Amino acid sequence: MVLEKLKHVPDPTYVHQEPLTEFVASLFIAAGMRNHEAKLCAEVLVDADMNGIDTHGVCYNLDL
Repeated sequence: MVLEKLKHVPDPTYVHQEPLTEFVASLFIAAGMRNHEAKLCAEVLVDADMNGIDTHGVCYNLDL
């Protein structure tokens, strides 16, 4: 359940947007995604986090 997962969120760790986007894109590329698509998906996830939409962000969707 979505709410269960959010109950156990640790204190935030702050990172800069660009390095996080590059890191997430590299994970997608390593998993076999095309470069352009990997970068686009990474940008969407990081942008969601930057706008406070945690349920559509990096950590929620990638279990980091």
